[in-house]
Amino acid sequence: DRVSYAIDNNQLFVILGHNGVGKSTTFNMLTGLTHVTDGDAKIFGLSMSPQTRARNSFWTPLES
Repeated sequence: DRVSYAIDNNQLFVILGHNGVGKSTTFNMLTGLTHVTDGDAKIFGLSMSPQTRARNSFWTPLES
């Protein structure tokens, strides 16, 4: 399913939901722990796709 979040500076962001709705999976995809099959996420305006992460020295993906 499609999910979209926009969080402004100085805002607290929380994901609430029942078991199995994808809360942990969302964060695992953002941190590189889970392979992303579709879509994209941007943090500080930069894409978190594997190609973009490889080009950015500030991002060090975690390997499981």
